[in-house]
Amino acid sequence: MRDWASSGGAKIERAKEHVAEFDRAARDFLNDHPYTAVGKFQYKDQMVQYCIESDHVLPPRLAMIAADAIHNLRVPLDVLWHAVPSFPTVSEVWLRLLETYGL
Repeated sequence: MRDWASSGGAKIERAKEHVAEFDRAARDFLNDHPYTAVGKFQYKDQMVQYCIESDHVLPPRLAMIAADAIHNLRVPLDVLWHAVPSFPTVSEVWLRLLETYGL
């Protein structure tokens, strides 16, 4: 198995870069003020209903950056999962005792 620094640690560092990149891209999108709050009067209920409207499309690049960050955070968890030794259950211990002593 590869050591942690070359697999899991490197992926975590790359995920941090993706998160920073996502933050920059999201700020760029939000700086264009893509959303507006609009109040619409509901005559039936005599209330004002506020809605969020937008004519901007969420950039697909944001989803791709987020997916890369999630992937790069998931890989170290897989590395750790396989690095942790599994311990036998109580049933397996009893089975081995019975097999060893012929009971």
